[in-house]
Amino acid sequence: MKTLPRRRKKNIKFRGERVQGCGNTASKRGKGRTGGRGRGGSHKHKFSKYYMTFGKKGFKRPGEELLKGINVYDIYEQVKAGKLGEKKDGKIVVDLTEKGYDILLGRGNPQKLDSSLEIKVGKVTAKAKEKSEALGWTIIGIGDGAEQGVEE
Repeated sequence: MKTLPRRRKKNIKFRGERVQGCGNTASKRGKGRTGGRGRGGSHKHKFSKYYMTFGKKGFKRPGEELLKGINVYDIYEQVKAGKLGEKKDGKIVVDLTEKGYDILLGRGNPQKLDSSLEIKVGKVTAKAKEKSEALGWTIIGIGDGAEQGVEE
């Protein structure tokens, strides 16, 4: 049985050569002359106003304000630890507007405290109002939307 002669690979004779018989290396790449992948070269040869999309994206709707809120349970924990509130006339007074909070939220199940609690806040959700009244806390509303419950 005869064996077929194997032909040597052509690239063996071009080992050590940069272009390996194909001229420019870019033409050998297989992707043509793309100039990089994706945003590659966007600060060099792809620099134009159409590629200037760096940084933050999107927009903020005009008039839409994000409210900074705190939960009922967080107030309970902080008052219990002594980090929040001042004692005045046997009551603990917590001014949330002074601390930078806009709304009182109703997450968590706090227990009763030794002394009564008075909270000053701009807005209150219905669940937070319900939980605070059950604990004997009084809420003093500052600004609009404090009297009626705000949806969570």
